[in-house]
Amino acid sequence: MKIVFLLIVCCSLSTAELLSNLDSAMNINKCIDLMKHKESVTRRTAFGVIAMTKHGTINKELLALAINQSQSEHEFDKTASLLALSPDRDVWCEQLYQVKSGQVLAAAIQAASAMMYVLSQEDVEGIPLGDLVGRHKNAYKPAYADKIHTSLVSKMLQSKITLVREYALIAAAYQPNSVFDKVVAEMESKSGIVPGAKILYNARSKKPLDPALIEKAMGRLSKQPKPLRSPNGDLMNNVIRLPSMVFACEALGIHADPSYLEHLYAALGHKDVRVQMEAVKAIGRIANVKSVEVLLEHVSDRRFGLWPLQIQTLDALARIPAVKSIPALIKLLDQSEGRVRLHIIYALNAIKGEKTTYQNAKQWSQWWSEHGETFMVDAANSKKFRDAYLPIDMHVPSNGDFYGLPIYSDRLCFVVDTSYSMKGDRIANLREQLTMSVESLDKSVFFNLVDFGGKINIYYEGDLCQDKKGLIDYVAAMPLSGGTRSFDSMEIGMQIG
Repeated sequence: MKIVFLLIVCCSLSTAELLSNLDSAMNINKCIDLMKHKESVTRRTAFGVIAMTKHGTINKELLALAINQSQSEHEFDKTASLLALSPDRDVWCEQLYQVKSGQVLAAAIQAASAMMYVLSQEDVEGIPLGDLVGRHKNAYKPAYADKIHTSLVSKMLQSKITLVREYALIAAAYQPNSVFDKVVAEMESKSGIVPGAKILYNARSKKPLDPALIEKAMGRLSKQPKPLRSPNGDLMNNVIRLPSMVFACEALGIHADPSYLEHLYAALGHKDVRVQMEAVKAIGRIANVKSVEVLLEHVSDRRFGLWPLQIQTLDALARIPAVKSIPALIKLLDQSEGRVRLHIIYALNAIKGEKTTYQNAKQWSQWWSEHGETFMVDAANSKKFRDAYLPIDMHVPSNGDFYGLPIYSDRLCFVVDTSYSMKGDRIANLREQLTMSVESLDKSVFFNLVDFGGKINIYYEGDLCQDKKGLIDYVAAMPLSGGTRSFDSMEIGMQIG
């Protein structure tokens, strides 16, 4: 399983606080110089500061930096996403669109903006990320998430450049508008992301779905972006121009017509993890009891064991409470050691219709042996439970603790600040807390550590290890350094494992 949980300690200022305390022009000039740095994470961090600064107008030098950054390996989606959060987002887009080499990036910024805006407006119940998103309705709302530039997207939809049209279509699909209706309807649906994005446009516009278009989008012959099989770095690098089937699956989930379930079941066998995740999410939204057996088959299949897929599937099972799920979930709980246990317990409690104190398979097995023959699902109680609780509210035996907080994962990476801002009592306390945390880890846990100041250090170069003594000795000797490369270190931590 290639997912690592990050435990982060950082006492530095945020980018916004940093900018408010520095001369803006001097800071931007420093970032422009850093854009020549050999390390991609440093260049991206510098560009992030540039993107988050309010410029008013964007000069040619900054436009060229943005275009060049987007053309670096694995940087296009990240560059577009950063600019989508910029307080000058529309200024960037308007000026990039006037430069031929910047038109695709401008369209991608609008697409990223539309996706972020929709996510910021969704209720937690509508996003099966549960505790990852947060308890509050707008917990994940980006600072500058806003509606798309309608007139500019209208122009982009009619561009002669295929990628510009496709990114504009994604923007329109997530924020449909009657002014787009005619051009979207007339857009050719032969290949690429167009079929799925058009279906999503109609679903979000509350229009009927075209069965022929669904067949085309869900078919295996349409040209798709390169499949992603890992939920780690690759998933972080490819978040906007998704496969057509991802958009189609989302549309079918919104439409919630059980007649399309067979398409979604077939999508579970797709090679791309993004398609599988969206298919599971849609099945959960449709919430048809006939889906339970399919979901149980997949959640118990070790080949289907990627952590994001498992929690999406467990969320779907919680949304479709069924007696037949209980024995399979108890068995899965008995086989699991990491953070997924919270989601299994959550699904079991959702089916039972109340929060229990049962924390392990033995306790659930005992309850099932006593009540299994007479237990019946109460759908109303199940919904009350889901409305009141998230997976993080469940209780399972921890695998250790850090600063008094329980560690549930069995694969984790500490990411800690060793900049000069940590000198004195702060670094002494961090060393003490890290030492106690490492000592407390269960024997099943694999771990690593990334510490950052002006330099980033990785304790163990081979992903994860179980060398407690070696890490404790390393923590005692961690040096402080000038600078605070928090973004870079968190990204490195995400790649570990």
